[in-house]
Amino acid sequence: MSKRAVVKAIASGRLKASATVGGHYRIAVRTAREFLAGRGLDPSVLEIRTNQAVVLSRDRFVCNLLAGALNRAGMDVHVAEDLFAAGALCSEYRPVLVLVDTILAGPDPAVVFRHIRAVDFCRAARLVAMIFRDENVAARCRAAGADAVLGKPISMAEVTALLTAFRLGPGRR
Repeated sequence: MSKRAVVKAIASGRLKASATVGGHYRIAVRTAREFLAGRGLDPSVLEIRTNQAVVLSRDRFVCNLLAGALNRAGMDVHVAEDLFAAGALCSEYRPVLVLVDTILAGPDPAVVFRHIRAVDFCRAARLVAMIFRDENVAARCRAAGADAVLGKPISMAEVTALLTAFRLGPGRR
């Protein structure tokens, strides 16, 4: 169902919604479910999926490695190659896990981590820094809000241990 169809349904009174001061509409989840079910549409599209992960890296090998490990753990993985795309993915999917390659974070990755922590839809996400093994950078990332640090080159054992520590593996959602 398109945004236009929803607005028409609200305007005609077929879908109950409250208007905000900014001209947007708020629809109760129960009302939306009933509306979709009444039209033979799948109401499961309204469910929040709690198994989303965003990986921010330009390194295809790292992305493939992490995507494979996270997929095996039952997570849906979304890959971004720049900070703007990562922000858009985080806004859309509300991930429980965000992995950031510090090379893309610029000269001071701590600024990026503080920004991610300040955004509402990422505040509760587990934030992981991927760095070349440097304790000073790791300490700065942790101080800026990273929950964990993966050293490059990344090993599958580290990724598995990380998922276990965060309780994100199979059956733990």
